[in-house]
Amino acid sequence: MFEVNEKALNEARDFHDWMLRQHEDRDTVWFVNVLTALLRGLIIEYEQLNLGYQQSARLMAWACRNLMEISIYTEYALNSEENAHELIEDMLMDTLDVFTSFKRWFAALEPAMPTPELDAALKLFQETKTDVGISRRTFRTTRELARLLDREPDYLHANKVSSKLIHPTAWSLLSLDLDKEDALMRPYIYQAGSKYFTESFLRICRYVGKHGTKPIPKTE
Repeated sequence: MFEVNEKALNEARDFHDWMLRQHEDRDTVWFVNVLTALLRGLIIEYEQLNLGYQQSARLMAWACRNLMEISIYTEYALNSEENAHELIEDMLMDTLDVFTSFKRWFAALEPAMPTPELDAALKLFQETKTDVGISRRTFRTTRELARLLDREPDYLHANKVSSKLIHPTAWSLLSLDLDKEDALMRPYIYQAGSKYFTESFLRICRYVGKHGTKPIPKTE
């Protein structure tokens, strides 16, 4: 099984490296960067899924959940040029949200602790958001994208199961048969994660085969 998985990973790595060399059009190089970023995410999480299969269901659950979310981003971004641009905008707004949350966390944890580095980073990100003309106040959540793609049930169930496996719960802390239950769930988690990886990788390959490395114009 793992020999086959290594083959799939190598194919994805080779395709990723080939994509990096497709920077011929300056007007669409941003889209190549989006595709290669999605590919890197898929590869990294699939590596973790395979590692988790040998070690623990918890690690697998993290990877499977991440693969599910990347698969949603991939499907959404490939639907149109506008969607792909929106994903880039979300990157900046998500960065702002991360650093804002980080600052608020430490304000609650260590009220007297100054955070000049965080303040400077937040100021820079906010200025960049203004400079590039992003008017939206918040990023789209993965759940929103899943709903737009008619994948919300998949998103909700995957998050529910992975949350139970990732976080300390009464079940994970007190169960006397955790090892047995862990072993029972691993094949199912692996199947789901592999499906997310394979379908997303094929979706990118088929897109490039049909449209090349350029986004789909809004008129198509």
